[in-house]
Amino acid sequence: MKNFIRKTSLAVATILALGAGSQTSQAAQILYGVTGASGSASSLYQIDATTGAGTLIGATGFTHVVSIDIHPVTGVIYGISNSFGGTNALITIDATTGAGTFVANVGGDNWPDITFDSSGTLYSWSEASPDRLNTIDLATGATTEIGPNGLNTYQFGLGADSADTIYAKNGDGNVYTIDKITGAATFVVSLGSGGLDNALAFDENDVAFTLDRFGSETSLLTLDLMTGAVTTIGATGIANLGAIAFSNAVSVSGPAVLMLFGLGLAGLGMMRRNPRA
Repeated sequence: MKNFIRKTSLAVATILALGAGSQTSQAAQILYGVTGASGSASSLYQIDATTGAGTLIGATGFTHVVSIDIHPVTGVIYGISNSFGGTNALITIDATTGAGTFVANVGGDNWPDITFDSSGTLYSWSEASPDRLNTIDLATGATTEIGPNGLNTYQFGLGADSADTIYAKNGDGNVYTIDKITGAATFVVSLGSGGLDNALAFDENDVAFTLDRFGSETSLLTLDLMTGAVTTIGATGIANLGAIAFSNAVSVSGPAVLMLFGLGLAGLGMMRRNPRA
């Protein structure tokens, strides 16, 4: 037992030294995408944000899912299955299997995209005239209108950056910010051309990503919101990709690591004092 404690103490001390030299470690984000554009059956994919290549996770069991985002606290993927004027469904999607689960009905509007802010409030966009920003209750599906903004929207993407600023990419080739209190739109930059599709998502570095569908192929792109430059990352190999969202980055700080292993050392000390342990 003494030999075991001595070896364990040395191992813990080594990890403590390494932890003290590292302030923060961050798990890599995962980019998810879901098919469903043009009313097709929806499946969940993992997408390589550096190459665009997509890997199938599984079918959702729903159709026409063109809006997804991930809850900032729980990490649950939420989406909306649009039914073209019928009763639309708020759903959750299992990140490991792709299976969708019905949560609540969300009314008859067309919801081209959704986004969470850091508090967990879910914002949605309605293309029923007048086009407007809403919030959605995650338990009941009840929608609350924030306000119209005068935009004629199509091929629309909605996304919030790390500062909780909501951006909108519209089919007119322009990017706007959307006021969370009034719904008012403010022009940010022109992308130089229209035609880009619904999606808009920000990674942990606030790089904006979107999609471009043509025929049976969808490409992943980034948008420079300062200059309007559009950069193609690569083909996803997926037809009818309709929405994308990044998983939450998980950070573990140096002090947290030290605390955890400090507790381990305290336990070893108790073992020394109590030979029966």
